Amino acid sequence: MAQLVIPLHYRPAPKKARRGAPKQPHGITLKAGEGTTLLTRENFEPLLDDLGDRGLPRFHLFETRTEARAAQLLLAQEENRLRGASSETEIGTLRDGEGVLMIFHKDRPVSDSRFEMIDSRLVREREIVGSWDLTGEECAAAFSAPPGLNRHDLATAIAAKISVVPAELLRDVQIAFERVPGAYTGFVSVSPEDIRQDHRLEGVDPDLLPDTLIQPFLGRASAKAELGDALNEAIDATVERILEAHPELIAGDGDSPEP
Repeated sequence: MAQLVIPLHYRPAPKKARRGAPKQPHGITLKAGEGTTLLTRENFEPLLDDLGDRGLPRFHLFETRTEARAAQLLLAQEENRLRGASSETEIGTLRDGEGVLMIFHKDRPVSDSRFEMIDSRLVREREIVGSWDLTGEECAAAFSAPPGLNRHDLATAIAAKISVVPAELLRDVQIAFERVPGAYTGFVSVSPEDIRQDHRLEGVDPDLLPDTLIQPFLGRASAKAELGDALNEAIDATVERILEAHPELIAGDGDSPEP
């Protein structure tokens, strides 16, 4: 089973804090930064005595950082309502975007590396492990692969969570996704409603053509469509607009454009 690694770090207490600098909690943290050390199987024991300043950590795992943030807010609001004080928490993000909520038990010390991990993911095809249970070499190998590579399980889970919204909103979400840098942009989009309105299906009761019936055929048709000319036209039109808006990108006399 493929693994997802929670990168846990150790941040030592600052010898002398700079005036006006934001206070950084020392001990265990999900945030890598200047002076932090990734906790691995090799260095966990030597650092054990310095790890418990924030208390014993517990990890809650979600498909997205947004879910982890929602859980953090809910925990804070409920604890505030019940006893007026909230637990210390921290949110982290795995390489492919999964969210981690770390909650500290302030009255319990860190005595070993057997930290509790509560998996709240919808799809659990990949095992979650902590960097502290792996060697440094194993961590480096896990973090070296390109982000998002072959993450069909994560994509399926996120799509399943979004798919519960009304179809009209789902289409607006798809349009919004297309504006996110790095996303696919569809030059031709077809919905089940477009299929139902085709003249060849006139007179067919719409109840006999629900979205769930049409969508699989729509997907197969899209996969088999010959779109070479449309793709080239889309790329040509996009590049033309980029160069028209930014003529400085065109190299002249063999020179490369400035970054």
